Amino acid sequence: MLLVAMFGLFFYTFEQFNFEIGDVKSEGEGSSVSVHEHEKGSLGAHKNNTEFNRPTVVIATDFSYSPAIIRVEEGRPFTLILKNEGNIEHDLEITNSNGKLVHLHVQPGEEAIENVLLPKGTYQFVCSVPGHKEAGMFGSMVVS
Repeated sequence: MLLVAMFGLFFYTFEQFNFEIGDVKSEGEGSSVSVHEHEKGSLGAHKNNTEFNRPTVVIATDFSYSPAIIRVEEGRPFTLILKNEGNIEHDLEITNSNGKLVHLHVQPGEEAIENVLLPKGTYQFVCSVPGHKEAGMFGSMVVS
């Protein structure tokens, strides 16, 4: 019941700010989502009054991510949502040469949300559950 109430509040908030999910387009073998500046509103203020861009939703299944390539605007914070539509636990870990930057973990049927601001660059994301990356659970995020 609590989960139903949380989803209701989540979608009510989106309606209030006229959110739209990023444009999804095919790119080679995987798909890509682009997040663009939105004129109608923002999710609100984070602890440091940074406005967050539209949500970027990544679906985890057994054993892939959709989209596998994510593009976000440089200097625009965004809300990353990981939804697990698979039958086993998954996570999404964004890394760069200095190490782990973001880590979201979800059980089957759950979702995790984190507000993210990354500098310009290309980042790899993987499922760090043992064997999942090797089975094909990886992708990239391009901040430009």
